[in-house]
Amino acid sequence: TVPPAPATVTATRGAIGGAFTATIVWTAPPNTGGSAITGYRVTRQRLNANGTNNGPATVTTHASTVRSTIFTAGAGVPANANYRFTVQAVNAVGVGAGRAATSTVR
Repeated sequence: TVPPAPATVTATRGAIGGAFTATIVWTAPPNTGGSAITGYRVTRQRLNANGTNNGPATVTTHASTVRSTIFTAGAGVPANANYRFTVQAVNAVGVGAGRAATSTVR
């Protein structure tokens, strides 16, 4: 079967005065679903003031050994923009359930 959601996901905004960033950190799921985890899928979605999706989502993939990534907002993104980051484990069967964390970027 596909793996369950990662055990934890956190998203922390970058330092004031630096680039507009957020650091996403996750821990492996409690089991692999019976097949080795081959990677992780991180979906980034910008949110509007009401906390709902604001524009298209962006998906990045990471190796099975990776447990964190840094998102840097592009030009035109205002300070304190909110994002939802959803992490899913992937194995040979498919993409597992996701766990999300929300953060602003600075």
